[in-house]
Amino acid sequence: MGVEVRLGHGADQIDDEGVIVAGERIASKTVIWTAGVAPSPAGKWLGAETDRAGRVRIQKDLTVPGHPEILVVGDTASLDQDASRCQASRSGNATRKICGQADSLHA
Repeated sequence: MGVEVRLGHGADQIDDEGVIVAGERIASKTVIWTAGVAPSPAGKWLGAETDRAGRVRIQKDLTVPGHPEILVVGDTASLDQDASRCQASRSGNATRKICGQADSLHA
Protein backbone atom coordinates (compact mmCIF):
# COMPACT_ATOMS: atom_id res chain seq x y z
CA MET A 1 0.00 0.00 0.00
CA GLY A 2 1.28 3.48 -0.83
CA VAL A 3 0.40 7.03 -1.62
CA GLU A 4 0.85 8.63 -5.02
CA VAL A 5 0.86 12.41 -5.26
CA ARG A 6 0.23 14.09 -8.61
CA LEU A 7 0.82 17.82 -8.80
CA GLY A 8 -0.12 20.18 -11.58
CA HIS A 9 -2.95 18.06 -12.97
CA GLY A 10 -6.69 18.19 -12.58
CA ALA A 11 -8.84 15.14 -11.90
CA ASP A 12 -10.63 14.31 -15.14
CA GLN A 13 -13.00 11.86 -13.45
CA ILE A 14 -13.48 10.35 -9.99
CA ASP A 15 -15.61 7.24 -9.61
CA ASP A 16 -15.90 4.07 -7.50
CA GLU A 17 -12.90 2.56 -9.32
CA GLY A 18 -10.48 5.41 -8.67
CA VAL A 19 -9.52 8.51 -10.59
CA ILE A 20 -8.49 9.51 -14.10
CA VAL A 21 -5.69 12.11 -14.15
CA ALA A 22 -4.36 13.47 -17.45
CA GLY A 23 -6.01 10.56 -19.25
CA GLU A 24 -4.46 7.90 -16.97
CA ARG A 25 -6.64 5.70 -14.76
CA ILE A 26 -5.32 5.27 -11.21
CA ALA A 27 -7.16 2.44 -9.48
CA SER A 28 -7.96 3.26 -5.88
CA LYS A 29 -10.62 2.72 -3.25
CA THR A 30 -9.76 6.09 -1.72
CA VAL A 31 -9.18 9.30 -3.65
CA ILE A 32 -8.23 12.53 -1.90
CA TRP A 33 -8.40 15.57 -4.16
CA THR A 34 -7.32 19.06 -3.16
CA ALA A 35 -7.17 22.32 -5.01
CA GLY A 36 -4.90 25.27 -4.51
CA VAL A 37 -5.56 28.91 -5.11
CA ALA A 38 -3.09 31.16 -6.86
CA PRO A 39 -2.85 34.73 -5.62
CA SER A 40 -3.95 37.59 -7.82
CA PRO A 41 -1.12 38.89 -10.02
CA ALA A 42 -2.09 42.47 -9.09
CA GLY A 43 1.02 42.92 -6.92
CA LYS A 44 3.24 42.13 -9.90
CA TRP A 45 1.22 44.36 -12.25
CA LEU A 46 1.55 47.25 -9.82
CA GLY A 47 5.14 46.54 -8.80
CA ALA A 48 3.82 46.71 -5.23
CA GLU A 49 5.04 44.97 -2.10
CA THR A 50 3.11 41.78 -1.33
CA ASP A 51 2.74 39.55 1.71
CA ARG A 52 3.83 35.91 1.67
CA ALA A 53 0.42 34.88 0.25
CA GLY A 54 0.81 37.29 -2.69
CA ARG A 55 -1.70 39.90 -1.47
CA VAL A 56 -0.85 43.56 -2.05
CA ARG A 57 0.21 45.38 1.12
CA ILE A 58 -2.00 48.41 1.61
CA GLN A 59 -2.36 51.30 4.03
CA LYS A 60 -5.35 51.96 6.32
CA ASP A 61 -7.02 54.02 3.59
CA LEU A 62 -6.74 50.99 1.22
CA THR A 63 -4.17 52.65 -1.02
CA VAL A 64 -0.87 51.20 -2.17
CA PRO A 65 2.01 52.95 -0.35
CA GLY A 66 3.30 55.74 -2.57
CA HIS A 67 0.28 55.52 -4.88
CA PRO A 68 -2.73 57.35 -3.40
CA GLU A 69 -4.54 56.91 -6.73
CA ILE A 70 -4.52 53.08 -6.45
CA LEU A 71 -6.90 51.26 -4.10
CA VAL A 72 -6.71 47.53 -3.50
CA VAL A 73 -9.68 45.80 -1.84
CA GLY A 74 -10.97 42.34 -1.05
CA ASP A 75 -8.93 39.14 -1.19
CA THR A 76 -6.16 40.86 -3.14
CA ALA A 77 -5.40 43.25 -0.25
CA SER A 78 -3.29 42.73 2.87
CA LEU A 79 -3.77 45.16 5.73
CA ASP A 80 -1.13 44.68 8.43
CA GLN A 81 -3.24 45.19 11.52
CA ASP A 82 -5.72 43.38 13.72
CA ALA A 83 -8.58 45.40 12.25
CA SER A 84 -8.43 43.47 8.99
CA ARG A 85 -11.76 41.84 9.88
CA CYS A 86 -13.28 45.26 9.24
CA GLN A 87 -11.52 45.54 5.90
CA ALA A 88 -14.46 44.45 3.74
CA SER A 89 -16.73 47.08 5.27
CA ARG A 90 -14.00 49.71 5.11
CA SER A 91 -13.27 48.75 1.49
CA GLY A 92 -16.82 49.48 0.44
CA ASN A 93 -16.96 52.80 2.28
CA ALA A 94 -13.57 53.99 1.00
CA THR A 95 -14.37 52.98 -2.55
CA ARG A 96 -17.66 54.89 -2.45
CA LYS A 97 -15.89 57.93 -1.02
CA ILE A 98 -13.11 57.95 -3.57
CA CYS A 99 -15.38 57.14 -6.51
CA GLY A 100 -17.56 60.03 -5.45
CA GLN A 101 -14.46 62.21 -5.60
CA ALA A 102 -13.22 60.72 -8.89
CA ASP A 103 -13.53 64.01 -10.79
CA SER A 104 -11.36 65.88 -8.28
CA LEU A 105 -8.75 63.08 -8.27
CA HIS A 106 -8.31 63.18 -12.03
CA ALA A 107 -8.65 66.91 -12.58
